[in-house]
Amino acid sequence: MKHSMRGVTLMELMIAVAIVAILAAVAYPAYTSFVAESRRSEAKKELATLAVLQEQYYADNASYAANLASLSLAASGAGSYNTENGYYAITLSSSAAASTFTAKATALGTQLSADTDCKIFSIDDEGSKSAEDSSGNSNADCW
Repeated sequence: MKHSMRGVTLMELMIAVAIVAILAAVAYPAYTSFVAESRRSEAKKELATLAVLQEQYYADNASYAANLASLSLAASGAGSYNTENGYYAITLSSSAAASTFTAKATALGTQLSADTDCKIFSIDDEGSKSAEDSSGNSNADCW
């Protein structure tokens, strides 16, 4: 009896590995870019919540909160707090008379290096939204 050998040659295996490597090289950067863009929603959500809290505070006190502690978002004396997953640091600034405010979300850690197009998000008392890239240039596509 003669048994024939069946299987995959080394050359066929190397070609399959090369094809998978090429597909991975194309897919991985697209995936990481998509993940960075999806994390932007955390900053947007947090800033929208902060703006609503400021408007509620204004309705009660006829002025905006001067710090995050007044809104129960950070410990007394803390100038910022991190979002739930830690991708952004939230800060609040207001005018001397507390008649205006600007809230900012600045990318942290892996988000800082992964998303250079939308590094800083901000919203103000008029509802104006803006974003900046890593060079400090305004980027309207972020919101």
